[in-house]
Amino acid sequence: MNITPKLKRHTGFTLIISCFIVACSDKFHEPEPLKITTPKIVSLSIDSGAYNTPVTITGTGFGKDTASNQVMFNGHKAAISSATTTKIITTVPENAGTGNLTITTGGLTATGPVFKYLQPAVKPDSLYIVSLSPDSGTYNTSVTINGLGFSSTVANNKLLFNGKAAVISAATAMAITATVPQDAGTGRVTIQVNGKSASGPIFKYIIPVIKPVITSLSVSQGLIGTGVVINGTGFSPVINNNKLFFNGQAATITAATPTSLATTVPAGATTGPVTIVVNNNNAQGPVFTVKAPLTIAKLSATTGVYRDAITITGTGYSEDMSAIQVYVNGKKSDVLSSSATQILFGVPLSAGTGVVKVVVNGATINGPVFTYMLSSVADVITLSQPDPSGNTTDFLKVPTGVGVDSLGNIYIGDSGHSAVKKVSAHGSLSTFAGGTAGFQDGKGANAKFYNPANVAADANGNLYVADPYNRAIRKITPDGNVSTVYTGDYQPFAIAADKAGNIYFSGGTTPTLLMKMSTDKKVTVLAGSNTTGFKNGTGNMALFGEILGIAADATGNIYVADAANNLIRKITPAGNVSTLAGTGAAGKANGAALKASFDRPCGVAVDAGGNVYVADYHNWLIRKISAAGQVTTVIGKPTSYTQNIDGNVDFAVIPEPNAIAVDASGLHIYVIERDFSSLRKITIVVE
Repeated sequence: MNITPKLKRHTGFTLIISCFIVACSDKFHEPEPLKITTPKIVSLSIDSGAYNTPVTITGTGFGKDTASNQVMFNGHKAAISSATTTKIITTVPENAGTGNLTITTGGLTATGPVFKYLQPAVKPDSLYIVSLSPDSGTYNTSVTINGLGFSSTVANNKLLFNGKAAVISAATAMAITATVPQDAGTGRVTIQVNGKSASGPIFKYIIPVIKPVITSLSVSQGLIGTGVVINGTGFSPVINNNKLFFNGQAATITAATPTSLATTVPAGATTGPVTIVVNNNNAQGPVFTVKAPLTIAKLSATTGVYRDAITITGTGYSEDMSAIQVYVNGKKSDVLSSSATQILFGVPLSAGTGVVKVVVNGATINGPVFTYMLSSVADVITLSQPDPSGNTTDFLKVPTGVGVDSLGNIYIGDSGHSAVKKVSAHGSLSTFAGGTAGFQDGKGANAKFYNPANVAADANGNLYVADPYNRAIRKITPDGNVSTVYTGDYQPFAIAADKAGNIYFSGGTTPTLLMKMSTDKKVTVLAGSNTTGFKNGTGNMALFGEILGIAADATGNIYVADAANNLIRKITPAGNVSTLAGTGAAGKANGAALKASFDRPCGVAVDAGGNVYVADYHNWLIRKISAAGQVTTVIGKPTSYTQNIDGNVDFAVIPEPNAIAVDASGLHIYVIERDFSSLRKITIVVE
């Protein structure tokens, strides 16, 4: 993935809010306890041997594959040929000496018995060829030369078949793998290593029967008359000795060499395989697609806005989208899909009004005029989601919160990995801190979190992490140093930072308390009480249903996603609580703020203009409350789909968004989908 958002440096603050994973799922999940198995060596198949002797190690707690184990003989690393959790097969390393055998897996080491190293029966500098496998073959046959005294560096060995040099692909002290050189003839195999030479058995060379083979076509599709070069082997340099056919239709050959034939697609040819006959030996090659002439019959629409999907119907197109380019008024568009008779493309940004042009494999045709209409739209892409193969190490696993700093770096509370992940402004995902469940300060991977929740960045680039299971707030400096700035009775869920450096977090069992930690680390209740409910007022006279998201604006006002009450609440610096938007009833109505409705809003974020963005969890929507008090839908739609879908407002699906952040430009919104372990990016395009 590659994201390069165009950001303005934020000189005041960066506003980030996200929503705690457990609250958005209506249930807080306890993590499974860590399980660590210590390796143990029970027995060795033999307790002495020379270099390269196979040894089977039996025991328990080994790594499940070769890559997760390390075997050492007297401190010398050994090669592992196979491994299970109870058995490892290895070989004695060269010059190991006598000493203990050890196995290391998962950072834990088991020490076994002493293994006695036996010196080989021959001198180390002896050079012998013992055997060949196989001892006969044709050109390019792979042969293993067994013996002693070879160099493990390929370049230090020179191998000859009957005096002809062979290409060596691999080498050890006891075996060399090489291929038989062309026209070698029958004769002895000899080797030269660092000035020494040795002669081995006779290798019988079998003269190959050359049959034609078609390996590739210079182009795989085209019109009648298109020039094509057929590449392969076994062709005749005499043109008349070759016969060439396109799906059975004879073609005229204009030039011939042993490895290539030049021709043109013959009249009457249809789509099918290219075949060749050389001296009564035939070969079949790839399919060549004979294309219809390039035409444009119609457009599905002749007017539209940016990212509208338009279908072109005609002939001569291709299923290979890389072979097609579409232009609107000279501006290149995205080709979304294609077939032989239709092309689906997206209207490019600021295209203007002009002719639609189609280019297919270099051929060009102009179609009708398309009228472009100005727009302001949103577009969604997925920045990170689980690997379909099941690997979660380099991806997100049950992410909880998201935040953005003034440089455009994105941070995620990755609950399933007990880590804070970072997506740089250039699009690379990495672990910023943590990775092991626990409670420990330190730098980077040396720090430990326990299912971290939401994150927030301050104006200086410091990151604050809600660490609920440790009942703590953690601070991470820009260089990755983690420290604890709060521990106490409250479990921090949602978290935010204002431009003055004050930290706000939700507390209480439900949670229903809005806490403030000032710059001197003093913690007070800004608003709310331990009683669940709904009431506007000042300080502890106000009641909240469930605080799942917090954000701060430029003037120090705090915004809360009150999920249980289906409301967005506003709290002044003095602690006065009011309703910003929502009626309290579940719904998805837009309009004036106090007449609009939400369904379990889980996250809030505020941009520099005072617009508030809401992750509307049950509605599968991203909502906007403008500074003028109007609620609109930015993107998303209620749907029965069971997957997230990228695209513009007509296509995008954002299932159960539970955390949200907006960058300094206000043009990029980042959303967490906990149930899909995904990070989505919404780009606002204004013309």
